[in-house]
Amino acid sequence: MNMDPVLFSSGGTVCYQESDRMNNGRVNNLRKYREKAGLSREEIAQAADLDPKTIYRYETGRQSPNVYTAQILANCCHRTVSEVFPLISSAK
Repeated sequence: MNMDPVLFSSGGTVCYQESDRMNNGRVNNLRKYREKAGLSREEIAQAADLDPKTIYRYETGRQSPNVYTAQILANCCHRTVSEVFPLISSAK
């Protein structure tokens, strides 16, 4: 089975399907890379001009960032967007 990455976005928002959760149930790696970069939620939120509660919602998959915000967050973590927010895979 060949698994090719597929970007799924809706209205400029990075979206995830519930069945496509990965990384031990996480939808993304934001918390992992934020912590590796030595940043608190408050620090990364301030850098992205967001509320820390929004960062928490992104980390838990309750909300998804738009593409622009995803890029800012990835830059803060010194990672690519696809590292922080893995692309949805689809079987072909």
